[in-house]
Amino acid sequence: MPEAVRHIIIGTAGHVDHGKTTLIRALTGTDTDRLAEEKARGMTIDLGFAFLSLPSTAPGAPPIEAGIVDVPGHERFVKNMLAGAGGVDVALVVVASDEGPMPQTREHLDILTLLGVARGVVALTKADLADADLREFAVELTREALETTPLRDAPLISVSAETGEGRAALLAALAGAASEAAPRDLSAPFRLPVDRVFSLPGVGTVVTGTLVAGTLNAGDVIAVQPQNLPTRARTLQTHNRRVERVTAGMRVAVNLPGIEVTQIERGAVLCPPGTLAATQLFDAHLSLLASAPRALRHRERVRLHLGTGEVLARLLLLEGNEMAPGAADVPVQLLCETPAAPARGERFVVRTYSPQRAVAGGVVLDPAPARRYRRGDEAALALFDARSADDITANVYAALSARHADFSTGELAAASGIEEETVRAALLTLEEQNKAASLPNGRWLSDVAAERLRETARRTLATSHKQNPLRKAMSEAGLRAPLAKAAAVRDFAALLSFLENEGVLVVEGATGVRLPEHDVTMPPGWQPHADTVLAAVRRGGLQPPNLDDLQRGYPRDVPVRTLLNILAEQGQVIRIAEDMFFSVEAMAEVREAIRRLASTPEGITVATVRDATGSSRKYVLPLLEYFDAQKFTRRQGDARVLA
Repeated sequence: MPEAVRHIIIGTAGHVDHGKTTLIRALTGTDTDRLAEEKARGMTIDLGFAFLSLPSTAPGAPPIEAGIVDVPGHERFVKNMLAGAGGVDVALVVVASDEGPMPQTREHLDILTLLGVARGVVALTKADLADADLREFAVELTREALETTPLRDAPLISVSAETGEGRAALLAALAGAASEAAPRDLSAPFRLPVDRVFSLPGVGTVVTGTLVAGTLNAGDVIAVQPQNLPTRARTLQTHNRRVERVTAGMRVAVNLPGIEVTQIERGAVLCPPGTLAATQLFDAHLSLLASAPRALRHRERVRLHLGTGEVLARLLLLEGNEMAPGAADVPVQLLCETPAAPARGERFVVRTYSPQRAVAGGVVLDPAPARRYRRGDEAALALFDARSADDITANVYAALSARHADFSTGELAAASGIEEETVRAALLTLEEQNKAASLPNGRWLSDVAAERLRETARRTLATSHKQNPLRKAMSEAGLRAPLAKAAAVRDFAALLSFLENEGVLVVEGATGVRLPEHDVTMPPGWQPHADTVLAAVRRGGLQPPNLDDLQRGYPRDVPVRTLLNILAEQGQVIRIAEDMFFSVEAMAEVREAIRRLASTPEGITVATVRDATGSSRKYVLPLLEYFDAQKFTRRQGDARVLA
């Protein structure tokens, strides 16, 4: 269904004293200079706002309602200009007919270019003050200034705020540009960068801004970022009218209950909880103007203009020591000195720290990368390359392989900027291509991370088996640290299950883990002695023989303790203490006796187990402690119950 009304934002641009504010007053009847200092000095200092209904561009076309953001033109207030330029759909570039383009005209055009504003109209103001030759010269110079910008084909309209000349033509040109502007995403989570904060008696804190994405309803829950303040939209206004719903492309005032005016400032962002987060590091593609006076250096301190705010940041290049003028889509990270709340796909402008000049602009690729990258990091560069491509599977693989770790589908969706269902389908494709591996808990590994884990497990276990040939398995704890260095996997049990399913290792319960091919074998000539020792343990039942007594029947080069340890590793006897071994049959007998005692009034105690088995306290107490450790029994006071 087509929109009943289309909402867009028009932003002015141009040199100081070229008549931006006067022109807006002539078009709308609104004086956008609201500050006393502005009226006293006759110069715009901060952002001003007005509303304009544009004429229809074609029969049946939806009417267009425009919010106008009037920006200061003086070079000292470029920071304020940038605060208003981020949400602009259509640029209204103002050039005085009697002067032509001036330095701030060109810087404002640079800023619009960096922000990707591709639709606009040029108003050649003060037409009543310029003769035909001056007008023609202004047109020629303006066309030259526009030549290297996306506005090179913008219509040029001669206007006079004093006589009304060109008013209708300008409105028609603005309507035409507005109808061609890319539509806003109404289905996205709402996002409103704050450009004004004030308090009204009886109302409380109010913020204003351009709703750049999504839909906001009165009563909606709101998060204020990067301050991470919870609130809601108590009331909404647009163009001085109270409304219940606002959509992207509208100028909005929001009453925020529970928020003090001192808690928010220009640069904050309103969004649904959980959609944006405070960060001091993000990934981006950055382009440097060909007209920039010099290269930007690695780790250079810059002024980052994001949304309506400015933060100081360090520019971190992934390749080389500097980016030259004209360099485009360079992979970078921005390390902010104070928290910001960037959104994926959001455009931003970079100004040099000193002297202050807008020289570069970019697009946020990942608002919350997992780490800082080293220069020349191939995995990181591949991630940036994939983000530039249209291949969804390549994008998901790049996010998956950005670091050696496991990811959920939700985390990959956030990292790649792709819908979660689409990510899930891409992961299945990657799994078929052996480029992704799934863990039993639903998390995913890249092929590289999975192979690192396999190789580390094999190498660590092989070393352990070589050093301890008479031990069937190494402890799980001994394998945990090497695997953690190979890849960061949150759930160690799920990782062991994955490696077991892959045939890399065998989990031997409480004993530990081993390679599938590893087994404990008797040294040559020891087997007859082991058979004799095993027979002695079996004969002892629940009162096994003393190891020192057994050793007296064997030569010193056949240690009984080693024989019993080998038999325990082979599962033929069970070790319950350092020097105490029971046969499998005796352990089954005492286990069954404990089960029977559990249902009797006397219950499971040292005395009842001793009497039921004919053993002694010397053996029964270690047996019960062993069963406690195995989670077969659980101690309750002086007695035990089945666990």
